[in-house]
Amino acid sequence: MEIKDRQKFLLVLAAIGVGLFVLDSVVIEPLWHSWTERSARIKSLKDSLKSGQDLIKIGAGIRDTWARMSTNTLKSDPSLAQSDMLKAFDRWAKDSGITVASIHPQWKSTGEDYAQLEVRADASGNISSLSKFLFNVEKAHAVHGSESEHIGVRIESVEVSARDNDGRQLSLVLQISGLQLGVTPDQ
Repeated sequence: MEIKDRQKFLLVLAAIGVGLFVLDSVVIEPLWHSWTERSARIKSLKDSLKSGQDLIKIGAGIRDTWARMSTNTLKSDPSLAQSDMLKAFDRWAKDSGITVASIHPQWKSTGEDYAQLEVRADASGNISSLSKFLFNVEKAHAVHGSESEHIGVRIESVEVSARDNDGRQLSLVLQISGLQLGVTPDQ
């Protein structure tokens, strides 16, 4: 092979190398990134679609649960709501046989369209009566005569301590909150 042929061969080989490099960096690399991004986006959209379809399937159940929960909220009139909560405490205490020493209700406004009635109660009794009381509060209903009243409450904190050396008499400090929906900010 002559020098001219070698030079032509090396020149063609260098041109092919530069061409492949330009092809890779200008065409192949951007296409590869675009393909990867599109694949990730398609996967994300498929996941979102599946999530939406799952929500549609359980949507009726979610709406029924919300309707049930929103009917168990406190009344929109703050004094009636507080009265219902205190009456419920009285029923829970009578049903369980505990002695309530004090009840302190306090409204917490959120500035949104709901408010909370926080109630702190100090009570005493034996282990079975306190257990029954806490069960009634947790179930948020007490049977009064032939009718059952439901109040949506959440137990925030519970403290139980012994009042005697044997632990037969216990004291309970309980804090619960009830939800009031549809409150206007000026209430």
